[in-house]
Amino acid sequence: AESGPPDVTVVPPEEPGGFPRLLWSGFDHEGTPRRVEIELEDSQVIALGDATGDFVTWAREFLAAYIDARAGGAA
Repeated sequence: AESGPPDVTVVPPEEPGGFPRLLWSGFDHEGTPRRVEIELEDSQVIALGDATGDFVTWAREFLAAYIDARAGGAA
């Protein structure tokens, strides 16, 4: 066991009409396993998806500019 970034998973509802859950799991600095679950409302799931899309877009744009700069091209 080692400390580091946690695993983050969206867990589907266990029953119809239930809420999905956000699950963080990992280890603390002493190697003790830790786990946190939070129920998410629909609006929170949508916001999480939007944020994920934003991060993907930013990463793609950053990598494209970096590759262009390394290749000697203009961004």
